[in-house]
Amino acid sequence: RGEAVERLVPVLTQQLPSMDGMQQAKAAESLSTAISEGCLSESPITDLMLPFIVQQLQAGGPAAEPWLRVLLELLGAKLVPRMQVRGQVLDLALAKSDPSSSVEGRMTSAVLFGKIAEVSSDSQGFVQSTFIDQALALCQ
Repeated sequence: RGEAVERLVPVLTQQLPSMDGMQQAKAAESLSTAISEGCLSESPITDLMLPFIVQQLQAGGPAAEPWLRVLLELLGAKLVPRMQVRGQVLDLALAKSDPSSSVEGRMTSAVLFGKIAEVSSDSQGFVQSTFIDQALALCQ
């Protein structure tokens, strides 16, 4: 079953940009389910989907929340390599933490900071040195 789902990821990736928000939300929900059921491995999802997911979260809008759930599932399942967590995902969280960002953006940032801290629990110095100040500022 996992292999079949993984073969669908490249096709889905090609079709997602042409889908409307509702279709994207349904696709995101399906991916979340596949991830939570252990049907995906690191390679196809991070190579093909992570850039699209980050783009959707940067843009905001109606499909952003389902894509945030997908990203949180990916991070929780440890399907995103550490370098991408500390690169693309952290960059997104930092950008969204700006005080001039929308409330939705700052909430996304706070959730991502929490998940990044959770998956980086083996290196607390990383959290302290990179985003603890921004995370605390979101609590103000």
